[in-house]
Amino acid sequence: MDFDRLAHDEEDTFIDSRTSLLDIVEDKIRAQNKKNLVHRTVILSKLQQDVQEKDEISGYYDRLFKNALNSLQGEPVSGLLLIYPEYCLHIVELRCDRGVRGVSRRRPSSSSDMLVLLFKDLLENERKKTGFMEKSRILVISHDIPTRSYSGWNSRVLDIQSQNIALYEPSDSTDKLIVDVLNQLLKLGNFLSKTPKLNFKNTLDTLREKVPEFIPQQLVVGYLAETDDQCMTNLDDITKIYSNPFDFTMQGELVWPLPVRLFPYN
Repeated sequence: MDFDRLAHDEEDTFIDSRTSLLDIVEDKIRAQNKKNLVHRTVILSKLQQDVQEKDEISGYYDRLFKNALNSLQGEPVSGLLLIYPEYCLHIVELRCDRGVRGVSRRRPSSSSDMLVLLFKDLLENERKKTGFMEKSRILVISHDIPTRSYSGWNSRVLDIQSQNIALYEPSDSTDKLIVDVLNQLLKLGNFLSKTPKLNFKNTLDTLREKVPEFIPQQLVVGYLAETDDQCMTNLDDITKIYSNPFDFTMQGELVWPLPVRLFPYN
């Protein structure tokens, strides 16, 4: 009998079945009839020059999310896609999947899979130059958010004139501009969440007239899309983080002979 393998299997079983602090927190959440937490990411993209029908962008992402939902278990995506003449802002919210007790959490959740799928699709657009987006930047990825800011996924084409971004000289730093944009989008989501369903479509169509202070300025959006600042994450780096295996070498593994456990462990 292979005693080493048997001991390893028993150790894995113990790790997967023991109660952790995360289990206790999730039990409290379930006792309060609360749902799991949310991931939120905000993506800024520059459109390809030959994109004429902006409504096709909305249809493309609507199909992408629906097809992904058919293959990945989880809740639908919520958020908002704002399409400017030459750029777009995309807020995407996904419900976290924590798994169940006794099941190994080494398997990635469907919400993480959806994020990776979205990032890879944007990266393929950027490399092959065959899609809608010429280049994209990730403004933020927020984890463990208590509630969604947007009740569902929607998109709107902003009927505004294109502006010369090259003439724009911001008085604030790039970090400050990003924070201001994120605050506007959160306020916009809070405003839409309080909008009655009967007036929701009309409200989306008239966002610039009703709440212009919650719509990021086109010049700011264009400036952030064109600048190459390290405070924004590019798709190549973030895709590697999510796709590559998490593996590292501990200091104890570099010592020979291997250290011996001097104290018993329960």
